[in-house]
Amino acid sequence: MKRPHLFSIHNMTVFRSQKGERRLVLSQASLDLEPEELVDLVGVSGAGKSTLLEAAAWLIPIAEGIMTLQGGNYKAFAPQEWRRKVAIYLQKPVAAPGTVRENLLLAWKFTQKPEQEMPSDIRLQSDLEEVGLSGVSLDNNASELSGGQLARLALLRILLLQPPVLLLDEPDASLDKDSAQLVNKRIWRYLKENQAAAIRVRHYSWGDSASRTLLIREGKILEG
Repeated sequence: MKRPHLFSIHNMTVFRSQKGERRLVLSQASLDLEPEELVDLVGVSGAGKSTLLEAAAWLIPIAEGIMTLQGGNYKAFAPQEWRRKVAIYLQKPVAAPGTVRENLLLAWKFTQKPEQEMPSDIRLQSDLEEVGLSGVSLDNNASELSGGQLARLALLRILLLQPPVLLLDEPDASLDKDSAQLVNKRIWRYLKENQAAAIRVRHYSWGDSASRTLLIREGKILEG
């Protein structure tokens, strides 16, 4: 029996409201993801890249089509359960009230059993250092972080969920070149260690290459 794809979108159609009108953004869009695969999504502004990620995370209604995770139909999941497994990084992340430590552990506490041991401070500090945040203390107030620091904190917070699928909407947008390369390296390591996959919309064209590139044009997904 053929093994199912890690994640699939099949014939997805999505409408969005714009200036009081219902506009077709995605039409019969389809894609498959395999473990350890990083797919870059490209297209002109307004083509529907962010819409695809939001629909894949079940944040907006899907008019037609299905999504599956390891062969399971998305409708068999509660929305919050789906979003923990198909986790989205939004363009403008926000910090929860509290310290950097509390922000990192927020998602972990939400998904793990109470009797399980939480990640140690040594582990969390190592995670920060890996994405170029060695100067940030776990005791720092998260609301005082810069935009680039907050972007990296938000990514680490998602990775602690250990989702099999990552949806990354311009994770490099507020980063300089060196920081973006550290983030890309961390994403690749996560995918390989967890047999996970990711769809990424990039702000910059430089940096590491993806497994493949998909183009959104006129509501369709095409090989780039």
